[in-house]
Amino acid sequence: MELVLSALIATLVTLPIFGYLIIFIVTKQWTKSHRRAVQYGINGSVLLFVLSVHYMIQAIFGISLLWLVISVAILLSIAVVIVHLRYSGEIHYPKLLRGMVRLNAFVFVLFYFLLVVVGITKNLFKLFLS
Repeated sequence: MELVLSALIATLVTLPIFGYLIIFIVTKQWTKSHRRAVQYGINGSVLLFVLSVHYMIQAIFGISLLWLVISVAILLSIAVVIVHLRYSGEIHYPKLLRGMVRLNAFVFVLFYFLLVVVGITKNLFKLFLS
């Protein structure tokens, strides 16, 4: 049982798109709303994308930059708070939290795909140049 659970967690962290798809499909069947299923899928898979970016950086470059990944997430969240406060004048916590999660999701999904391309390119260069 432990082996199955650890394999599932490793798969979800390595390929967070599967986590998004699982959440999306379950929510879509449950709510019958495509829009809400996309929102719940994004909200539920942000942590998977953040962890995946950390592990991909570690695998590609051989160093742990977890502090940088966490710092980027915190700085993005601070930016959302500042923009939200400037435009609305007061803090609405549910909207603020949704904004922070969605901006972090957008940025870390971009980082994820960028690191996939960098990793493939690096391995191709290593394969053909060695």
